[in-house]
Amino acid sequence: MKEIQKNLTGTLFAAPLVFIGWCCLSFLWRGYVPGDLFWSVTLSTASCMSIFVWLVLSKRKAIRNRLYLNIRPNLVEIEGDEKFRGEFSSETSFLISTDAFRETLNSIVTRDSYTRGRFVFAREAAYVRIWPGNIGISDLEAEAIHNALAEEFFELEVKVVQDGDGQLPHATAVKA
Repeated sequence: MKEIQKNLTGTLFAAPLVFIGWCCLSFLWRGYVPGDLFWSVTLSTASCMSIFVWLVLSKRKAIRNRLYLNIRPNLVEIEGDEKFRGEFSSETSFLISTDAFRETLNSIVTRDSYTRGRFVFAREAAYVRIWPGNIGISDLEAEAIHNALAEEFFELEVKVVQDGDGQLPHATAVKA
């Protein structure tokens, strides 16, 4: 996602430069810039810059409204909100089916409370806490979970919470 965003940013900056360069060459050759060329350059530059500003502001808004997820065996919950159940864990392993986990994530991403019936919607930023409990989680499972989460969310932070960490209600409180 970040590579696509860097390529898009480069394109949004490079596209107007071609038109601005053509405008400058026209000024050097003719001594003036034709009116229709000037307005087309101005409009293309303004449209590229407005798209760039819109992308930056939407990313900042998504980071400000970060989604907090708690992943437990066969349960993914949005902190203080909805709970989504799946069949991705067993009694001995935290992640037995990545497909079932991806289906659960897909139901979170396309939930009605976020999409509000829209067909197109922005991706969310997420802070994820994995609570393996007594089962434990291997590095391979943690990597598979991280890869599945990275497909659905951007600006992703993942933390594996051990048994003693965060069991108290004030564990998620902000300390001032």
